[in-house]
Amino acid sequence: MLAKSKEPNTVKAFLESNNLLNKRTVYQKLEAEDLMDFPKLSMDDLRNITMGVYQLKQAPSYTKEHCVEDGLYELLVFSENPNLIKLKIQSRHCNSRAHSLWIEYDSLSDDPIKGWYCTCKVGSRVVGCCAHIASALWFLGYERFQGKSSGAVTISTKSLADAADIPTTDSDTDEEYTEE
Repeated sequence: MLAKSKEPNTVKAFLESNNLLNKRTVYQKLEAEDLMDFPKLSMDDLRNITMGVYQLKQAPSYTKEHCVEDGLYELLVFSENPNLIKLKIQSRHCNSRAHSLWIEYDSLSDDPIKGWYCTCKVGSRVVGCCAHIASALWFLGYERFQGKSSGAVTISTKSLADAADIPTTDSDTDEEYTEE
């Protein structure tokens, strides 16, 4: 993590140097179902990218808010590099604000997610990622490969286990220990 924290955000640098942060004409609209070469990611892959689980717990709700009526993401592909995608995600804190995010990937690589950038407050970090990036990676690389027949995003209403439902074992009970 320390070595990665010293690395620059290459996606942000590329976007700034080519003045692509505000241009609309260099992107082509694409449906998520048409993005066949996006790499399949495991939950371990996602945890390694996010450096934890907080953003992954938010991913289903961000995805549900972002998906259009038929349950699919709408996204844009950079016309000069089809491995650079752009998405817009509504802020959960402010209805009038939407965040743009970019993800660069290489499906043939051992490390398929090359970089990301989001216009939110913490979106340029390289150690971990924001919840917007995590939700896009979760949907594009994990959720849509899970064999859901409807393509709709489902969200679990019970994210934390109820302590009353967890059975106790002998090792969980309080025992008195005597010192010898």
